[in-house]
Amino acid sequence: MEMTRTSLWSGVTRTRDLNITAEQLAQWQRGMLLQDAMPQLSVAEREFFMTGMTQEEWQDLTRNEDARAGLTERADLAEERERLEALELREDMERATLRALDQLHERLEAMEHARQDERAHGHERGY
Repeated sequence: MEMTRTSLWSGVTRTRDLNITAEQLAQWQRGMLLQDAMPQLSVAEREFFMTGMTQEEWQDLTRNEDARAGLTERADLAEERERLEALELREDMERATLRALDQLHERLEAMEHARQDERAHGHERGY
């Protein structure tokens, strides 16, 4: 029986002669699963019947999906790299802040010791 379908992928309309009977078509139209109503059809023929797509179109579709998945994976890796770089930058800034605080603490201690020395020497000299 000749079946005309328009591909969901390309929009191309094609007609194919499929080995199905009117009774099998009616069974499918009443709700029977396609593979049960027309078990003699190959996977590619059932796909054409349902979507109008050819095997070549399915291959194109899966190649495009694989390419998109690759782009998504690369984008995910780029985001992770950016996140890690930001984290490293934050850690560098924290280390620099801690070094600056240590230096400040050392200066304050030095000033306190100098003040104590000044007081001690000042008392010795009678100031």
